[in-house]
Amino acid sequence: MMVRHFLARALCLILVPIMIYTTCFQIHFIVLRNYTEAASSMSPEFQKTLNGNGLLDAKQDVIYGSKIRIGHVATNGGYLHSHDHTYPGGSNQQQITLYPFRDDNNFWIIEKSLENHNETVGNEYIMNQDIVRLRHVSTQRRLHSHNVRPVFSDKDYINEVSGYTWPDSNDNFRLDIMRGDSRNPDSSKRLMAIYTRFRLIHVNTGCALYSRPEKLPDWGFKQQQVFCIRDGMRPRSEWVIETNINDQLEDSPIVTYGQMGFFRKFIEINLRMWSSNSELTSSHPFDSRPSAWPFLKRGISFWGKDHAQVYLLGNPIVWYAGSISVALYFFVQTIICLLEKRSIRTPLQALQTKYHSDVGFLTLAWLLHYLPFFLMKRQLFLHHYLPALYFSILAFTATLDLITRRLRAQLRLGITAFVAILAIWFFIKFSPLVYGLQWSKETCEASKYGRKWDFDCKSVK
Repeated sequence: MMVRHFLARALCLILVPIMIYTTCFQIHFIVLRNYTEAASSMSPEFQKTLNGNGLLDAKQDVIYGSKIRIGHVATNGGYLHSHDHTYPGGSNQQQITLYPFRDDNNFWIIEKSLENHNETVGNEYIMNQDIVRLRHVSTQRRLHSHNVRPVFSDKDYINEVSGYTWPDSNDNFRLDIMRGDSRNPDSSKRLMAIYTRFRLIHVNTGCALYSRPEKLPDWGFKQQQVFCIRDGMRPRSEWVIETNINDQLEDSPIVTYGQMGFFRKFIEINLRMWSSNSELTSSHPFDSRPSAWPFLKRGISFWGKDHAQVYLLGNPIVWYAGSISVALYFFVQTIICLLEKRSIRTPLQALQTKYHSDVGFLTLAWLLHYLPFFLMKRQLFLHHYLPALYFSILAFTATLDLITRRLRAQLRLGITAFVAILAIWFFIKFSPLVYGLQWSKETCEASKYGRKWDFDCKSVK
């Protein structure tokens, strides 16, 4: 019975936050309905649900001579882009990147291959396996690749992609259609805007046009890398035509992205949050790992000026009491388990049901809010522990209640008052760090109880 009761509470602990979490996103989607630049990292289907998204309906049929804007499918990193700037190394030719915003430098003209460029084009559809070239509208340079290493990699299976002025066989790419859309089965046979997902395979080297989330340095304006790779991850070499401008096919049907419901938006935005967080891998002067949080090994400096500073540091009494209570739960449960195996009865077992039900439930909640951070390789800080800290504090209060249950009321009140006064005293002691107040250098140095507490006492008067 006790186990079933515990499992029921644990199930509630998991389901109720999920329901609250999804409800918050439902409210979020209802309230935040307008497009902003922050939405550029989301899929076009997601952007289409926002007011003022700027997504234009496209003509379905893509023919030679069409003016197109090509989006990268896997990363939502933006559109195939070029500008009048060159690489600082490699071939020193014009840069090719992904740019997340709609810009005139995202437009390309799709042309026939170099060998067939003199043929009459007419209104000719672009079929699967056709050899094509892409000419950049703004600079008139063609998408180009060759057996040259890009500036950011020396791997022999990665080739540079650039913009090249003169007609060259290295401008030729084979269009491989990967899949179409059920709304028009022909989209798996010939190129169509929105519907067709395709790859561009460089004819001379066999590599595929590719992008990944990594950004170029300042010389590349922090835009996303584009290169040509052999045997790369297939999803990251897939592209889609989002905009298709063609005056020759006036009767071409207009296509747009399909509707996206709540759960698809919910899943996408959470995956995007996870991926963007995982990209924060650079070091930070005040980052810390989860193992340092329960016993407050270091804090975070937020601000410092005029001999004052704001430094995030938890109240040691509250912090340590919560962590000790959680550790005590595991210790007590281990002892009780060992005693039960030997059929030894102790007074501890009389409180087992209550202790397991109350403190065990809160400890489980602490674990659920703490352990996932060990899976993250991104920058982490002390403030990420605050949700788990909440449950450790509740575990402390439940533990204190059970320990003092059989004491006189006055004594219980006295113990509780002592803990509260001690916590308040520590809060007052460290209030200069909370409110950015000035304090003496001697007091500041004497307050560094933790060996790694690195708030700055040198700038204190």
